[in-house]
Amino acid sequence: MAPVFFKDNKGNFGDEINKIIFKELPSALNKRVIGIGTILGSEISNNKKLIVFGSGVRNPLDIKLENLDVRFVRGPLSSSVCNGAKFISDPAYLLNIFLKNIDQSHKKYNLSLIPHYSTINNAFWLTICRLLKINFIDPTQPVKEVVQEIVYSKKTICGAMHAAIISDLYNTPWIRLRMNLSMSETPFISEFKWLDWLGSIDRTNFYINIGLESKRISGFKGLLYKSLTSLEILTRLISQKKSNNYQLSNEQKKRKIIKRLIKEYEKLKREK
Repeated sequence: MAPVFFKDNKGNFGDEINKIIFKELPSALNKRVIGIGTILGSEISNNKKLIVFGSGVRNPLDIKLENLDVRFVRGPLSSSVCNGAKFISDPAYLLNIFLKNIDQSHKKYNLSLIPHYSTINNAFWLTICRLLKINFIDPTQPVKEVVQEIVYSKKTICGAMHAAIISDLYNTPWIRLRMNLSMSETPFISEFKWLDWLGSIDRTNFYINIGLESKRISGFKGLLYKSLTSLEILTRLISQKKSNNYQLSNEQKKRKIIKRLIKEYEKLKREK
């Protein structure tokens, strides 16, 4: 059995990380874990005997904790609406313990871009990246492939938050690509989750802002809108290529986070 997490038909490497990190847990325990993801809300809260292991809050106005065993949440914002529950950071920081045979010997790409999975068909990403000589990483590909491409990169531009987290884990400087993701989450949810994670690692919300809304429109209007979105992204990225706004968490802070996550994971493994 897999832990409780959001699943999309297209695939989303950030959510799929759950299967790798929690696979060592006994089956009966595994299916009770709410792991990586912005998933805490009324539907989850009403399920009994579920264990919250580093999840983030999706809707701060619709949280009920009565039936949940909260070990820790993702960050300070989730903590503030979960009655001051302990926070550490995102459990994805455990990934390099479980994901083997990642080549870290060299870098292939000066810069890579990983969009949010929900925007994959809403811009001409490959064309943009080819024009700017940026490596494109598809977030719907298997976890190991995405991670390896991130590790091969000197820097990353991340529409997907877990692309930034994995970049941070493997010491690849990153910057956020902010878009209006109305098809998968509201702007409020998107900001809440990013600020929640950034608060856990004491980092600032630097980003490249794309003003146009990411949405699906069919026919000629859809093609026109996709073209306009792509043009705005292209324009923003041209100026970003020479920017110094890429960041990493403090190494000592990161080591402390990973140490605390390992401690919680080992404690969870010992349970029946």
